[in-house]
Amino acid sequence: MDNEKLKSILEAALLAAGGSLSLDRMLDLFEEDSSPEKKQLREALQMLSDEYEGRGMQLTETGSGWRIQVRAQYAEWVSRLWEEKPGVLWIGTYHGG
Repeated sequence: MDNEKLKSILEAALLAAGGSLSLDRMLDLFEEDSSPEKKQLREALQMLSDEYEGRGMQLTETGSGWRIQVRAQYAEWVSRLWEEKPGVLWIGTYHGG
């Protein structure tokens, strides 16, 4: 598999995961006969990281894997997405299954 396609698959998975993904978990995305090696994963992750330079997000290695996150200098603005508005009541429901 070429690095461009691998990079796009990893980026999509990292965005969809909403948290960290380990290299082993990333390998689970692929069929056994088309699975990249961990070295290839690392190369694709480095390419993504390089592409995110100067942008509002970054690829970060954590203790449990890799994740895409907002750069700290943009947290002031992005955090407003989760601020409670005065006078607004939000009621969430959980539908367990």
